[in-house]
Amino acid sequence: AGDAAAQRYTSTDKEPLDVDRLKSTACLGAVWSGIVVPNLYAAAENVLPGRSKSRVLGKMLITCGVLSTGGNYVTMLSRRMIQLMRGVEGGPTSLRECVDSCNRDIGHVVVDDLKLWPAYDIMCFSLIPPRLRTFTTAIMSSSWAMYISIVSSRTAPSEETA
Repeated sequence: AGDAAAQRYTSTDKEPLDVDRLKSTACLGAVWSGIVVPNLYAAAENVLPGRSKSRVLGKMLITCGVLSTGGNYVTMLSRRMIQLMRGVEGGPTSLRECVDSCNRDIGHVVVDDLKLWPAYDIMCFSLIPPRLRTFTTAIMSSSWAMYISIVSSRTAPSEETA
């Protein structure tokens, strides 16, 4: 869903959705948002059960410490490597270009991530019952996937990152 929305956001109305890109990013999203993220949230809850301020902040530090940095880098790099393997016009032409563009963009992505995810995590771990967290986190992850898809689709420096 995130990539479909990103494609609509960044293209003209008459441009069809790139179905191959949707398939690739859906697989990535299924693994990342369907397995990695829920398991990390569950692990944080298991390590620091409860809703005290210190435990909620500890869980937020765990999830943001892993997902805001390495998680964003891995998903961005994966998306760019998919572009490389597919030979997307205007996409990266080498593994080095994939890595360099991720290195260039990761700082901005982490700053944007930290504007959103700590607040969500505090709300998640203090207010949302554990049985609903997978659902609410999936909604947030899908929205974040749209942002990452937009950022990952550009390999040349934008005005924001130049």
